[in-house]
Amino acid sequence: MNTMASRVKISWPRTMGTHLKTPTARGLFSLMLLLALPARAQAQFTYTTSNGAITITGYAGSGGAVTIPETINGLPVVSVGDDAFYDTSLTSVTIPSSVTNVGDYAFEGCVSLTSVTIPSSVTTVGDEAFYYCANLTNVTIPNSVTTIGDEAFVHCSSLAAITVDTNNPAFSSVSGVLFDKSQTTLTEYPGGIAGAPYAIPDGVKSIGEGAFEGCTNLTGVTIPNSVANIGDGAFEGCTSLTSVTIPNSVTNIGDEAFADCTSLTNVMIGTNVTTIGQYAFFDASLTSVMLPSSLVSIWDDAFEGCSRLASITVDTNNPAYSSVSGVLFEKNLATLIEYPGAGAGGYTIPDGVTSIGAEAFAYCGGLTSVTIPNSVTNIGEWAFLDCFSLTAITVDPSNLAYSSVAGVLFNTDQTTLIAYPKAKAGNSYTIPSSVTNIADEAFYDCTSLISVTIPSGVTNIGEEAFVDCTGLTSFSIPNSVASIGDKAFYSCYGLTNVTIGTNVTSVGEGAFTYCGGLTSLTIPNSVTNLGAGAFWDCGSLTNVTIGAHVTSIEDYAFYSCYGLTNVTIGTNVTSIGDYAFEECTGVTSITIPNSVTNIGDYAFDGCTRLTRVASGTGITSIGDYAFYSCYGLTNVTIGTNVTSIGDYAFYDCGLTSVTIPSVASIGQYAFSGARLTSVTIPTSLTNIGDGTFQSCSRLTNVTIPNNVTSIGQYAFSGTGLTSITIPLGVTGVWDSTFYGCIRLTSIAIPNSVTNIGEEAFGGCTSLASVTIPTSVTSIGDDAFEGCSRLTSITIPGSVTSIGDDAFEGCFSLTAITVNPSNLAYSSEAGVLFNIGQTTLIAYPAGIARSSYTIPNSVTSIGDYAFYWSTNLTSVTIPNNVTSIGQNAFSGAGLTSVTIPNSVTSIGDGMFQGCSRLTNVTIPSTLTSIGQYAFSGTGLTTINIPNSVTNIADEAFYDCTSLISVTISTNVTSIGAWVFGDCTNLTRVTVPDSVTSIGQYAFYYCSRLPSITIPNSVTNIGKDAFAECASLTGFYFQGNAPSLGSYAFAGDDNNATVYYLPWTAGWNTRFGGLPTALWALPYPVILNSSPGFGVQSNWFSFTIFWATNLPVVVEACTNLGSPIWSSVGTNTLTGGSSYFSDPQWTNYPGRFYRLRSP
Repeated sequence: MNTMASRVKISWPRTMGTHLKTPTARGLFSLMLLLALPARAQAQFTYTTSNGAITITGYAGSGGAVTIPETINGLPVVSVGDDAFYDTSLTSVTIPSSVTNVGDYAFEGCVSLTSVTIPSSVTTVGDEAFYYCANLTNVTIPNSVTTIGDEAFVHCSSLAAITVDTNNPAFSSVSGVLFDKSQTTLTEYPGGIAGAPYAIPDGVKSIGEGAFEGCTNLTGVTIPNSVANIGDGAFEGCTSLTSVTIPNSVTNIGDEAFADCTSLTNVMIGTNVTTIGQYAFFDASLTSVMLPSSLVSIWDDAFEGCSRLASITVDTNNPAYSSVSGVLFEKNLATLIEYPGAGAGGYTIPDGVTSIGAEAFAYCGGLTSVTIPNSVTNIGEWAFLDCFSLTAITVDPSNLAYSSVAGVLFNTDQTTLIAYPKAKAGNSYTIPSSVTNIADEAFYDCTSLISVTIPSGVTNIGEEAFVDCTGLTSFSIPNSVASIGDKAFYSCYGLTNVTIGTNVTSVGEGAFTYCGGLTSLTIPNSVTNLGAGAFWDCGSLTNVTIGAHVTSIEDYAFYSCYGLTNVTIGTNVTSIGDYAFEECTGVTSITIPNSVTNIGDYAFDGCTRLTRVASGTGITSIGDYAFYSCYGLTNVTIGTNVTSIGDYAFYDCGLTSVTIPSVASIGQYAFSGARLTSVTIPTSLTNIGDGTFQSCSRLTNVTIPNNVTSIGQYAFSGTGLTSITIPLGVTGVWDSTFYGCIRLTSIAIPNSVTNIGEEAFGGCTSLASVTIPTSVTSIGDDAFEGCSRLTSITIPGSVTSIGDDAFEGCFSLTAITVNPSNLAYSSEAGVLFNIGQTTLIAYPAGIARSSYTIPNSVTSIGDYAFYWSTNLTSVTIPNNVTSIGQNAFSGAGLTSVTIPNSVTSIGDGMFQGCSRLTNVTIPSTLTSIGQYAFSGTGLTTINIPNSVTNIADEAFYDCTSLISVTISTNVTSIGAWVFGDCTNLTRVTVPDSVTSIGQYAFYYCSRLPSITIPNSVTNIGKDAFAECASLTGFYFQGNAPSLGSYAFAGDDNNATVYYLPWTAGWNTRFGGLPTALWALPYPVILNSSPGFGVQSNWFSFTIFWATNLPVVVEACTNLGSPIWSSVGTNTLTGGSSYFSDPQWTNYPGRFYRLRSP
C-alpha cells in the first residue's frame, strides 16, 4: 500500500536495486569464429548458496525472455529471492521446476513482463511478488502453492485472469478471481478485467488486503451480507468506483480500504461497523458520510484529503462519537476528531473542547481561520497540515496551554512556536525573542516566506520545521541552537546559504535533503552527530568542511551531491556510513583521517572523478562496493590495519597499483576491472574470492602465497597474466578461474588439485602446454575450450570425469593421450574415447590427416567431437553409430559425408559452418534434422527423404551455395529461418503435407524465381519470403492462408500471387502483392473443385487452363497397356469447363487425361 499523506516520510531505500553491481561473468575473450560459443545462463544472475542449494538474489541481464536455470554449478536453484528481479526489463520468465519459493517483491516493477510460468514445485509466492507488473496478462497457480503473500498481483493492470489448478488445497478461482479454497476470502481481483461492476459471491466473509487495489476499471462492486471484514487497502486506487454500499454484516473497514478512490462520491456504511481504519477514505470525493451507532473506533485521519466532504454525521445513538455542524467529535465533545475537508471560511472551536486530534484540520484547503477556546489543553500533530488558505490561528487569551500572536500559534508562555499559518500575509517573519523551541512542522510548506529571523534564545529546531519552504534563500541558525531536527529544511531548494551556529551538536536525518541551491557549508566543531541523508541530493554543494567533533558520517549523508569537489573530514570521525558520498561525481581527492575505522558499503560508489584516496592507519574494514566504478581512481593507500576488503570494493577503478596489507579476507570481484599491472597477495590470505581480479587486463604478474588454499571462480579471468604458479594446498581450479587469460603461456598445477572446473582455462589462446597432475579426478565442461595453441595433453589415470566440450576450439591440439591405467577413458591415435571405445569424445582439431575412419566399436559420437577439425576432409562413420551429438562436426573441413542407416536424427548444429561440405548422403531411416544442422555449409542440392518428419529452425540457414531442395512428403512444418539467406536457391518443392511455413523461412532467397504453395498450407509466418528479389510468382493451390506481417516484404518484390478458381479468401491484393487467376502451362483436372467425382449418373470434373482454348479429354481402362481414346472436347470459356462422362459405369475402371487438339 502507498503512504497516503503528502507529508514528508523519508525512508532510505528498502532495496538497493539501483546499486546492484555484477561483473561480466565471462571474460573479454571470444573466439573469432563463424559459430558463437555457447553462453552460460548463470552469467545473468547473482545468487547465494546455502545448504547445497541456490537462491537467485539479482539479475544483471539485458531483459527480454528469461529462463531461470534449474541448476548453477551443479547445485539446484530452489528460490527466487526477495527483490531478485525488482524493476528489471523482463518480458517473460520461466521458473524451473526446482524452485519452491518466489520471494517478496521478486518481480515487483517488471512493467514489461507479459507472461510467467510458475511450476508445480513452487509452494510460496511472497508479498508483492508481482506488484506493478503492468503488462502481465494471465497467471496460473499450480496445485503446489499453499501460500500467496499480500498484494502479490496488485497493480497488474493488464492481468485479466488468475487461474488456480483445481487440485490446489489452499486456493481456488472463479471467473479469474482468486479466493482461498473455501471461497470465504477474496484474495485478489485481477486489475485487467474489463470495466464492469462486480458482485462478490455470497459466502465470502473477508475481502483480503489489497484485493481490488489499483483496479482502475472497476466501476461498481456489490458486497454480500456474508462479508464481515474489508481488509487494508482492499479497494485502494479504484479510481472508477463511484458508489459503495457496505452491508450490515461488515464490522471492520481496514486502513486505506477506499483510499485514492477519487471518483467515490457516495458510501453507505452498514449498521454493524465497529472500526474504520487509518486513511480509510483518503482522497475520496465523498460529499457527506453517515457513521452508524455501532462505531467504536475511527482513526483521526480516516477521511483526510476528502476535499469535497462537507459534513460528517453520526447516528445520535452512537456511544463513542457525535457530530456538530458536520464536524466529528468524541461523544462528550471534548475532542475534535475531524473537520470536513470542504469546510470553508473561519471556524470557531466550541467551548468545552479540550483536545484537537492529530490531523484534525489536515487538507482543509478552504479553511481561512481557526479560533481556539480557552478549554483546549492539547493539539495533536499535523493538526493544520496543508491548510493552504489558513491566514490566522487565534487563541482565547484566557487559555492556559496555548496563545497566539498575530495569528501564529504558541504555547502559553510563548517559548515554543507551534504553527505558522501557511497563508499568513507577508513574506518575512521574525520569531519573538521569548521563543526557545521551534516545534515540529511549525513552518511546514510555508512557500511564501522568503526570510525567517530566529532569535538568539532558540535552542531547538524541530523535525520538519521548515519542510518545503521553497522561498527561503538564506538562513542563519544562531549559536544558541543545539539541535536541528530530522528533515528540518527538507526540500528548501531555494536555500543557497546556511550558517550553522557554533553550539549545534546534532544535525538530524535528512535535515537539508534536496536543498539543491546550497553551494558551501561548514559544519562547526560543536556538531557530534551528522544524521543519515543530512545533505542528500544537495547538487550545488561544492565545498564541505566536517567539524572536528563529528564521530560518524551516517548513511547517505552526502548522497548524490554531484557538485561537491572538496570534502574535509574531521579528525574524530570513526565511521563513514553506507552510501555516504555515493554519486558525488565532482570529488577528485579524499583524505580519510586515522580516526576512521570503517568505510561503509557504497560509501564512494560512482565518484567517477575521484583520483586519489589517502586512508588513515585506523581503518580495519572497507565495505562492499566502497569505491565501485571510481574510474578515475589511480592511487589509493590502504591502511596497514585493514583486515577486510568487501565485495566489489574497487571494481572497475582506474588503479594501476595497490599494496594490500595483511588482510584476512578480500571480497568477490574486489579489484575486478582495475588497471593493475602487478599485485602481491599477502600471506595472511587463505582464500582468493570469486572474480577478485577479473578483467584486470594489464595484470601480468601475481604471486600467490603458499597459505592460499582456495581460488574462486573467475578470480583471474581476463587478466594479462603470462604465467602462474598455483601453490600446493589449493584443491581446485574452479569455474572460469583463468578464463580468457589470452597471454597465459604456462601454468603449474600442484598435486593437491583434484578438480579443474568448467571453463577453468577457457579462452587461454596462448597456452601451449599444461600438465594435469595425478591428483585430478574431474575436468569440467569447456575446461580448455578455445586454447588454440595447446598442442597436446595427457589425461592421468586418476581422472574419472571429463565434462562436455572440454577441448572444444583447441585448434592446434594434435593428440589427447590417456594414461593406460585410466579406468574411465582411453585414447587411440590421439583421439579420446571412453574406456570401451563405444563413445568418441574428442577428435583433436589440430590433427593433420585429411581422412579418418571411426572404429567399428563406436556407437556414439559426442557433442563437438570433431569441432573445427579443418584438416579433416572426409570421415567414415560405421553402421554401428546410432547417436551423433550436437555440433559434432561443426566447422570441420569435410567435403562430403555419408550418414549411415543406423542414425535416425541429425542433432543441432551437426555440420554447422562446414563451408566445404558440398555433398551429404542422408539415409532413408532419418526422421529429424536439428537446428542449424547444415547452416553455413557448401551444399548445392539436398534431397530430404520421406522418412524425415521434422526439420528444426535454421537447419539450412546461410547455405549460400544451395540451388535445389526437395522436402520430405511427411514434413508438416517448415520452421523459422530454415532456408533463410540461401541466396542461390532457385528450386524448392514444398510437399502437400506442409501446413505451416515459419517466419523468415525463405528470407533473402534472392534468386528464387517462383514457388508453388500446396493447398495444405494454412499459415505463412512473418517475413517468410521477405527480400526475395527475383520472385515473380507465388502459385497457391488452395485457399488463402493466414499471413504474418511483412511475409512478402521487400523493395524489389514485384511478384504476383496466383490462385486457382473456387479457392477462397482472395482479394485483388494479398500480402501487399497483386493477385491473378493462375494461368497454367498445361490443362489440369481440379480434383478439389465442386462437382468432382461420382455424381448421380456420371463421373465429372472441372478442367482449368487458358481462356477459350479447346481441350480434348481422353480415357483408357488399363494404365499398364494404355489405349487412349477421345471421349470429349471442351472449350474453356473463361478458362474452365465442366466435363461429365455418362459411360463410366460401363467399365470396371477408367482413367482420364487431357491434351490440346
